[in-house]
Amino acid sequence: LAGLDDLRHGPDSPSMDAIRRREMVLSENLGRERRWPDWTPRAVGLGVHGVISAPLDVDDQVLGAINLYAGATDALTTQHQLTAMLLAEHAGLLLAAVRDRARQIEVADERDASLLDGGVVGQAIGVIMTQRGCPAEEALEVLRSAAASLDIPLREVAERLVRTVSRAREN
Repeated sequence: LAGLDDLRHGPDSPSMDAIRRREMVLSENLGRERRWPDWTPRAVGLGVHGVISAPLDVDDQVLGAINLYAGATDALTTQHQLTAMLLAEHAGLLLAAVRDRARQIEVADERDASLLDGGVVGQAIGVIMTQRGCPAEEALEVLRSAAASLDIPLREVAERLVRTVSRAREN
């Protein structure tokens, strides 16, 4: 049935209607359906006689559609429509969470890169790397952990460490 959702077969299908209209599309009997003249015969040939397509929204974008197919005419109930709507809503929430997490990781990576480039935090990372024989990312995590434990800003922890090491070398 995956071929029914293949866009190479053209833009006219229940899922494309759901995406364009941003609303659920229902056909309880594809034998009487006229909206998708190319798609419908393929679906019926595969044993599909009813379809529900619910748009998959993430924020202001429709990314796709969730399709439920029925093997018999007039088999799709209000419960099936509700199920399709809930599946689409949950899938949209999950995709939004994944997208947001990816953005957070990207921002954190950019922040880490800026912290590793020079400055007192970079110096403190170098001190920890030397003392522990660990990579920069691990040293940065040690600094973050210390900052969280002490409940002070990361930069202040770095300044204290660099100041302490500098005093030890001066003496």
